[in-house]
Amino acid sequence: MIAAGAVANVAAWYYFGYTLAQPSDAFVTLHFTVATGADLIGEASSLYDGPFFVAIISLVNVAIARALYNYDTLLAYVTISMLPIVNIAMLFNSVLLVSVNA
Repeated sequence: MIAAGAVANVAAWYYFGYTLAQPSDAFVTLHFTVATGADLIGEASSLYDGPFFVAIISLVNVAIARALYNYDTLLAYVTISMLPIVNIAMLFNSVLLVSVNA
């Protein structure tokens, strides 16, 4: 589970690095909703904040699961099983952000 989450996070970093041909000081849409449209615009380098914070959350999640393992094994497994789900959701969000800015 941890490896699947890590692969999804690395894929998001690679996808951003490969598809973004804009300089880092260009303005891009950072958040988009169907109801209101683009409601957050910032620098292209801020697109990397999503994968970065999800990587930090994943590391904290692994530490919590490690601490819980001695007390409740099932809860530790459930905590670890959330890693790929969160990272795949972030990868999907990354694909959508690139397609909105294309």
